[in-house]
Amino acid sequence: MKVKVLLLACALSLSMTPAGAAPTSKATPKASVKATAKVAPKNTSTKAPIAKKPVVKKRVVRKKKNVKVTQLPKPVWPPSAKLGWVVDNAASPDIYVRKKVPSADLIASDLNKKYFFLTDYQKQACTKFACSAIQVVSTYGCGWWEITSTVYGPISGSSTVLSVKGTLTSVTGATNPKQEALVYLISSELLNGSKLYQVKPIKVVCTRGTPPENRNTQSYQSIDGPKPSPSTTNS
Repeated sequence: MKVKVLLLACALSLSMTPAGAAPTSKATPKASVKATAKVAPKNTSTKAPIAKKPVVKKRVVRKKKNVKVTQLPKPVWPPSAKLGWVVDNAASPDIYVRKKVPSADLIASDLNKKYFFLTDYQKQACTKFACSAIQVVSTYGCGWWEITSTVYGPISGSSTVLSVKGTLTSVTGATNPKQEALVYLISSELLNGSKLYQVKPIKVVCTRGTPPENRNTQSYQSIDGPKPSPSTTNS
């Protein structure tokens, strides 16, 4: 009888279990995965350092320019009359003179020529004293030149009438055959602000032989009395 009661109790307990209830199971924890960084293996191999090539500079080759040597032009002989050259006198046909000198020839610009009394001081003197210029040349050359000139000026400050004021003697150095020379003729006659004064060469002598000691000098003899020339210096 007791056995039947136990069986009946078990049957009742089973019938009281809710339908669809599922047995509970414990959740199994997931294994944690740690990220591991990959480390590149060290290169243990030793390589020799790469040697740098030396920088070689290119040699600059400069081309040589062909320099043409220009020969100095030979002087035209005899001097052209069209340019104002004339024979000074019949007794000396080898001497040529040009009394009207062009402005371009009044400066020392030609190595073939000679220039007398052309220092800065002497050119400055021509702003205060009566001056002129002449060109001379000889076929055979000269040991020195002697040029005699007459100086003219107004008779008074308000007059345009000219009269002789004095005589200028210019003695130069030597010139070679056919070598032109420019000679400044500088007197010591004061201009006094007038442009009427003139120095006119009247006699040109080419002398050969032993030169005098007073070469490269100019002496002025005034009618009123002797006056020392400001241009008596070597040129």
